[in-house]
Amino acid sequence: ATRDSSSLVRRHAQDILGSNLLSHNVSHNLRCQWIAAGLQDPAAVVRRAAATACLAVQDPLLANSLIDCARSVPKDDIHLRHAIRIGLKHQIDEEKPFKELVSNLDPRDVPRMAEVCLALRHTAAAEFLASVVATQNLSASDAERYVAHATRYLSVKGVPTFVRAIRRKFAGTPNRQYVFLRSLRES
Repeated sequence: ATRDSSSLVRRHAQDILGSNLLSHNVSHNLRCQWIAAGLQDPAAVVRRAAATACLAVQDPLLANSLIDCARSVPKDDIHLRHAIRIGLKHQIDEEKPFKELVSNLDPRDVPRMAEVCLALRHTAAAEFLASVVATQNLSASDAERYVAHATRYLSVKGVPTFVRAIRRKFAGTPNRQYVFLRSLRES
């Protein structure tokens, strides 16, 4: 059904893969392969269903497939973009899979990953956001959102490095430094 000529059938196959109906009848690896294939389907409706199916299982293959899928999503397909973000958040909701994924992250995927980090509540995601603030050219609103979130979950050991990075990056704008450092203090 995942290879049927009808996108409707392929979509329903992804819906079933995302349900618990197959949990005892299909191996984890095969299920992940079928879902990953759905993320590369030419039909957006199938890719949306596959992204949603990623909520049923966690696997590095799915995290990488979601990132690959996100690269080719048209800007106007907000539903697919949202489904991918939710699926990716589920895949990296814990520190270990998050660290594995970002260790090989393509630089063009950094902004996308930073947006997903805003939904994660662990130190590794906070450290990633802190590094994005320190190294990327961000809009003021993105920098503020990233700093506000990172400061909630940064480890105590990471705070001095983050403070130095903020002071260095925003050396010419003391008001911005103040806003960011106040955010850090308040958290």
